[in-house]
Amino acid sequence: MRGGSPVADVAVLATPGNVGWRAARALFESQIDFYYLDESLLERCRVSDGRVRVGQGSYKAILLDGMESVPASVAGSLLRWLEGGVKVVSLQSPVRLHPLRRDSGGAPKGLLDSVFSHANYSAADSEAELVSKLRGMLEADLEVRPAAPDLRFTHRVKDGVHFYLITNEGQGRIRATASFRQKTLPEFWNAETGEAVRAAGAKLSGGRVEVGIDLYPENSLIGVFDPGGAQRAPTGRGPSKEEAIDLPEGRWKLTAGGRTFEGVATGTWTGLEAMEKFSGTGWYEREVEIPREALAKGARLFLDCGEVREWAQLEVNGKPAGARLWSPFRFEITGPARPGRNTIRLGVTNTPSNELTRKQLPSGLAGPVRLIVLR
Repeated sequence: MRGGSPVADVAVLATPGNVGWRAARALFESQIDFYYLDESLLERCRVSDGRVRVGQGSYKAILLDGMESVPASVAGSLLRWLEGGVKVVSLQSPVRLHPLRRDSGGAPKGLLDSVFSHANYSAADSEAELVSKLRGMLEADLEVRPAAPDLRFTHRVKDGVHFYLITNEGQGRIRATASFRQKTLPEFWNAETGEAVRAAGAKLSGGRVEVGIDLYPENSLIGVFDPGGAQRAPTGRGPSKEEAIDLPEGRWKLTAGGRTFEGVATGTWTGLEAMEKFSGTGWYEREVEIPREALAKGARLFLDCGEVREWAQLEVNGKPAGARLWSPFRFEITGPARPGRNTIRLGVTNTPSNELTRKQLPSGLAGPVRLIVLR
């Protein structure tokens, strides 16, 4: 995310004592990327082709959020931008000229009236109305169906290649159709694993690119659009056939805090004897029978731990098999696993809350735990 140029059609005007947050919330939740435009930068701004341009930024719409007063210089900038074809939208902003900041020799009579009466100016009484107005003014850079308020994105261009960093900031999995303001088929990059694949199922529709996305909580992906790249059909790996093998319950041995519990089922360990105040790492261990066909040529084998509170590290047959700090708590074990009996050790670490406070937060391996075979 360093270098290159940012792409955002919207800027929120910030003045001393006023940095709007309501508009920001609405924009974030509606996948409308934006930057703050500070009053100190206005002298550097220029207008061309219906955009306010400053540095690497280029904005079609300027938002005022809860702004009650501006100096004459800011009002003059707003009027110049409006005359240049830029849209100005105010959200609950009863703007007047600042009585103590009449810079530039005072304000021409009727300056703000000229702003408010301009055809390119409009006012919104609510966040929903603000988003609706922007949708009518701008072609969306990213649209998501169904709505996903927890989805965030930012867009940069580097060496002619478009990069979209897309993040799920919520606690629920997001499965949606994303429509990008692009005309070339994308790759998806996984910044955690380094994997890059053609986005399977991507298609051009109505001058835009549509593709399905599937993001677990607190996960990200990078959509990469290269207009100069080969326009081949997207392949990805193709759809994988997924087979799930449930592990029988009640067979874990749990060692934590100097205690050992046999025949433990998945769930919170706070219900076990003297474990309600335990904070630290508990080790779950069991034998798992892996069918030979699950490790056949071309197959990939995973241990899916379901829900974990809060972090997990895995060993398979005495070999480290990775650590996960967030969902999905799914570990690939194709390498260390072998046909027949395998020893699984899963270390689960909770937060210090149970030890330091009166809260007894659910802790441990909640599950369900399954073997997943991808073919």
